[in-house]
Amino acid sequence: GRDTGSRTNMELEVRSVAAAVSGFATWEVDALVRRRTAEGSAAAAASLASLAAVIASLPDMDVPPALAHSAEDALQAAAEARAAAAEGRLDAAAVAARAAHVAAESAFFHPDILSLLYFPSEYKMAVYIPLFLPTLMPILTGLAWDMKFFVRRRRCAASYRAATRAGAVE
Repeated sequence: GRDTGSRTNMELEVRSVAAAVSGFATWEVDALVRRRTAEGSAAAAASLASLAAVIASLPDMDVPPALAHSAEDALQAAAEARAAAAEGRLDAAAVAARAAHVAAESAFFHPDILSLLYFPSEYKMAVYIPLFLPTLMPILTGLAWDMKFFVRRRRCAASYRAATRAGAVE
């Protein structure tokens, strides 16, 4: 249990003060820490479940190592929170639950996932093909004309050189 004197946890900045001074009893602070720990763990689990659903809906996507690492960190922190809560170490459980939630949110909002969600490859093709296809046709036509001119010029130059060597041209 907690003592009724002033006590501070630097990681959470939770203060438990005697009920006569603060107006909160130790059991009320414990209940609040338990509730916040449960909420943090539930939020981490929900974020990881959403991430799994998003990744399952994008089968062509390669999972970046940073995203996988964040998800693993979230799972490990959630397991630590569960173990600390089972042992009665509420402060450690709250810290681990918060770390799990932060890591899960970091994984869910990874830039590679967001870019694929908002701009799938089909959308990019639908936007860029009508934009660049009309521009590409004159470029390719001009390139074909230039190649034809270059080949014709080389042939003329080769025939001129052959004629000058033979002495036909003065």
